[in-house]
Amino acid sequence: MQNRPKQPFYGQWLLSEQEKTVLIPVRIRADGRIEYFYGGDLPGIRDGTIGDLVVPEWSLTDQREVSRLQQDHVVEILPTGSEVIFAIDGNKTPASLKEHLEDAPIPEMNKSHAVALTLDEEPLRLRLRGTKPATLQGVNCRIPSLRLNARSLNHAYRLVSERFEPSRISHSGNVFKLGYCKPGDRWISLDVLRESATARFEMLFSRTASEVFVRLPEKIGSMLRESWGWPLPRSRTLQRDTLLADLDRWQSKLPEAHNESALKDIQTICESMWEMLASISETTSDEHVRLLQAAVKYLLRDEDEQHDMESPIRFDEDALVVRTIAEVLAGEAR
Repeated sequence: MQNRPKQPFYGQWLLSEQEKTVLIPVRIRADGRIEYFYGGDLPGIRDGTIGDLVVPEWSLTDQREVSRLQQDHVVEILPTGSEVIFAIDGNKTPASLKEHLEDAPIPEMNKSHAVALTLDEEPLRLRLRGTKPATLQGVNCRIPSLRLNARSLNHAYRLVSERFEPSRISHSGNVFKLGYCKPGDRWISLDVLRESATARFEMLFSRTASEVFVRLPEKIGSMLRESWGWPLPRSRTLQRDTLLADLDRWQSKLPEAHNESALKDIQTICESMWEMLASISETTSDEHVRLLQAAVKYLLRDEDEQHDMESPIRFDEDALVVRTIAEVLAGEAR
């Protein structure tokens, strides 16, 4: 979900985390037509552009939609005891504190060193607020190298920056971009955790996803939901090529001993998936890409309903997943 501006500044460029945006003032007629506020046609907008329509709350005629779009939900993204590190420029650190610096564990941090803190008393939670940007809840944490406690990650980062980077003019920073954690076997930014949690929350609003899940058995749907929050690269074409390579890998791993019926299923699945994946462009919506990503991840699972890598029987569940997604996306396109 992109950052939304706090208030509209019509005609001005607004800098978000990902890209510059412009707000276009519009008037909505009773029949649903959208008109340019200043008269005449809307400015030319590229096909497939995704944006936000910001309107007063009272203007929505169905208050159930207001409630749905303003849902407030808190989720845990890191358990108690987790370690979080902040990216720090070690060249600015006083000599007395250099012994407490850690080498940056990943190149993506874009800074030479890191300082660690721990969540000793409670987990880290994220507040999801309908279509508004997600925010971190306050959390008591400890900074061992400074022997200090903080009330939130923002507070902790300010304390760390003040002491380890004293020459900086400002000691504030985006902890989603500067904070890293290791929930599994690799370091990721807190921004990745936020994106994953936000994607799962937004899934509740997606009519496309809802249409897919309502057509599938609950067990299969739950497997697809697990993959929904996987991070998406900024480049849609890069993701398309990655998923196509994953599909080729799935097909190449299948044993040659499958019967004729199974081979027909495999061919149908691959042809349908290839067609859907090949259609991904830079303007393809997140939910479409996430559905296709979830489908590929489902195919790659060895433990799905039919245990594809071991059994020579038909690929009924795989075919059902791919066929259902293809039908729903085809319906969306009409």
